[in-house]
Amino acid sequence: MSLTTASAEADAMALYRGKGGVWSPSGLAWSLFEFARNPYFLLVVTFIFPPYFASKVVGDPVQGQAMVAAATYIAGFICAATAPLLGAMMDRGGRRKPLLAFFVAAMSLSARVACCSARKSSRCARRSAPSCAGPCA
Repeated sequence: MSLTTASAEADAMALYRGKGGVWSPSGLAWSLFEFARNPYFLLVVTFIFPPYFASKVVGDPVQGQAMVAAATYIAGFICAATAPLLGAMMDRGGRRKPLLAFFVAAMSLSARVACCSARKSSRCARRSAPSCAGPCA
């Protein structure tokens, strides 16, 4: 390494010293978000959703667990196949907040649809009626 390269690297490090990292406001906010989200997500995905899906949605616990395993396999494969491309696209730069807003809106919409369909099916099953009246109908 030449002297000019070393001094350029030292200058670059001096510019970034004190910015970013875990103790910066954005880094601390992100780490607290991850600290709160990850245990909840893992708890729901691992221990709550699969038994609910197997017993209530499918009805047969063995077939339901097989369906959950197949869905997890497919999702993992899709993540592994698209992660390098999507990671490179995100690292390339550009505005990230509109993309974040789009995915938050998509998650909110899918949660609303799932909630309403669950309410609708449980009310219809209780009433044995072909249609379901309620806030989501």
